[in-house]
Amino acid sequence: MGGERSMFLVMALLAAQVAQAENLRPRPKPLSPPHTWINDDDYPKSAAVERRAGLLRYSLEVDPKGFPVKCSILRSSSHEELDREACVLMLQRARFSPARDADGKPITADFSGVVLWNSGAGGSGNVQPTSPDILDLTVAALPADYRGPVRAEIIVGEDPVTTNCRIIETSGSGAADRAAFRQLEAIAADPAAKAARKMASTQTYIVSFRTEAPAKP
Repeated sequence: MGGERSMFLVMALLAAQVAQAENLRPRPKPLSPPHTWINDDDYPKSAAVERRAGLLRYSLEVDPKGFPVKCSILRSSSHEELDREACVLMLQRARFSPARDADGKPITADFSGVVLWNSGAGGSGNVQPTSPDILDLTVAALPADYRGPVRAEIIVGEDPVTTNCRIIETSGSGAADRAAFRQLEAIAADPAAKAARKMASTQTYIVSFRTEAPAKP
């Protein structure tokens, strides 16, 4: 038990919120739901066999005709093959109504989102239609039964001080799920966060585990 607990001494890094000015920029509108661009059948065979999983953030540069012409990885899944496959598929399948400037003229603009490659029962290669908060947990090693990121919720009751956490999609590893739950409990119990809550709400998190980068010689 002590070894399991020490394995999950983690550093939590909440993804930064997108700046308000960024949200006000003209954006292309997908012609089909983003979650249809990638499906379970697209999971690279070698990655599935080795149970590689991860979450990535991407940005597509969309031209004035509504075609994506460039895919950039803003946050890697930690697996080059999964990053590359996500970009190839979205460049092939994503189509948009282009962004327009103040005069209504089509312009080049960026569209960003999140892809979750998951070898568990919850689905693999699903592009999230909205971007939940992302919690990165750095660990010394991943458990052998870890399949992919945890999806969880912090549920706030009518009384903003009353909160509850629940796992809605397991990582496949009880140890990883418990570590994710402890981190979310800490977030929910934070006094500043409690003070900011004004009404009942549910906040979705994707809790992703990755190993520490090897030390440079």
